[in-house]
Amino acid sequence: MKPMVTIFTPTFNRAHLLQNLYDSLCRQTNKNFLWHIVDDGSTDDTGKLVKQWKKENKEFVINYTRQSNGGKQRAHNVGVQMCETELFFCVDSDDSLVDDAVKIIIENWGIAKQENIAGIVALRGKDETITLGTSMPKVSNLTMLELYQKYHFKGDTALIYRTEILKKYPFVLAEGEKFIGENFVYNQIDLNYKMYVLNKIIYICQYFEDGYTRNTVQLLVKNPHSYMILKKQQAEISLYLRYRIKHMAGFIAMGLTIHETNLVKKSGNLGLAILSYPLGLVIWRLRFKKVYENL
Repeated sequence: MKPMVTIFTPTFNRAHLLQNLYDSLCRQTNKNFLWHIVDDGSTDDTGKLVKQWKKENKEFVINYTRQSNGGKQRAHNVGVQMCETELFFCVDSDDSLVDDAVKIIIENWGIAKQENIAGIVALRGKDETITLGTSMPKVSNLTMLELYQKYHFKGDTALIYRTEILKKYPFVLAEGEKFIGENFVYNQIDLNYKMYVLNKIIYICQYFEDGYTRNTVQLLVKNPHSYMILKKQQAEISLYLRYRIKHMAGFIAMGLTIHETNLVKKSGNLGLAILSYPLGLVIWRLRFKKVYENL
């Protein structure tokens, strides 16, 4: 039987962490999934480790793809384009799933599946009982923008998307850069679809010193043009003026950091850019300037 869910894991030099995720997949009460690892040019024993797992594991399919180092989002594009299952679930190499995560996803997708529903948004937790942020609002369906801007959700989420929809919205990165915020894709999906709300922890999250989350500002400054693409997009589609100002200020701040000219004109919204400029100056001075100078 063809699996219903692809558990997708992009990884780079994380052989020492992947075991925890693998063990959680082995414990799944429903094995109607496959695991696709896209190795983003690792120089450790990732390939050897996965080869061993493929040999010993007969309960679910493990696919392994290796690419030249291009960043998580390019790895994500590869995973999505290769995916042949109905659902696609990105789980990072340093995280894991609760034992019945796949079972919960499949059961709820049977309830949620509609033409205007892109997928399921569920909770991440420090463990199976402690959420990594707030609980979900008491609604059935919403967009990701509504979740964060209307209902003021705090924290990260577990996102399971219909593969056919993700294939329409690949990540776009500036030339020579390797990172853009994941919201770049989710924002586009928000324009046409909603997410089914699942107020349950299915994803256990850990943050390590070499991860994206702990190195956010440096990561953004190393990928400035991609960050500006994302901030411009978010300023255009945010639901409320305060968020449009916030994101446009981010666009301005990064532009100042890399000495970009004609920022107001390049913003695409002269009035909003002028309104956001003072905040952009503050963000540049307090957040980006020193980090950029020390690169």
